[in-house]
Amino acid sequence: SLWTYFFILFQLHFTTREDYKMYCEDKTFCVNRNITVQSIQTQSLADIEFYREKISSHLKKQKSIHLSSNSDSLMYNVIREFAEYQLSCYLYSYCAFMDTMLRTDFSSKNLNQCKNRMLALAKEYDALYSDCYSQIKKYQRNSIDSRIVDGVGTAIKGLGKAVGTIPIIKDKKFEESLIEVGKKIDDKNACVIDRKLEIIEEFQDNRTSYFIDNLSSIDLMYNGENALLTDGENVYVLQTQK
Repeated sequence: SLWTYFFILFQLHFTTREDYKMYCEDKTFCVNRNITVQSIQTQSLADIEFYREKISSHLKKQKSIHLSSNSDSLMYNVIREFAEYQLSCYLYSYCAFMDTMLRTDFSSKNLNQCKNRMLALAKEYDALYSDCYSQIKKYQRNSIDSRIVDGVGTAIKGLGKAVGTIPIIKDKKFEESLIEVGKKIDDKNACVIDRKLEIIEEFQDNRTSYFIDNLSSIDLMYNGENALLTDGENVYVLQTQK
């Protein structure tokens, strides 16, 4: 499973991090460690395509007439796949970064190729997330029970306005009370939907930017005119203006 790959890679990272300081120029060491990394990278890329298709498949199952329970079911199905999709993007980027370090190919060409592949995956992820979010939000709001509640709120507000136009029973406070009740019903319904959508918002981040930024830093250190500064805890790469 993806989580198995994650823990393998996590363990490999910590063992490699210490050994890399001593054996980074040992080709046998780098090649042997990179076998596992490249295997996980290949599988992660296949998983990315697999979960993209599963998410798209779930979105195609929307019904024109449905209850909020149906929209909730769709949302949770999509979220389960997005959790795996997000992890796949993270694992791929993690492996791509480690692959670069173990192959010790720090040319601008190689680093940019690696970054561009990550950026392409990130763009696809962001586009699918945005599409999912808007479709799920619309599907939640168009459920029969949600529309009924909206209809009740609208009807009560309309009744309040109607009362205010009838001279015989015109009552300003009563009119305002009805309109306020209608607004509260609408707001409560919108709040319920917003709380549900907060769950999917946790998967907005594609988890690639950290690795892209680090590749950019490596490019600056190896291929750019730069200076290094440290505050004792962090190292900062300053690019010289040309």
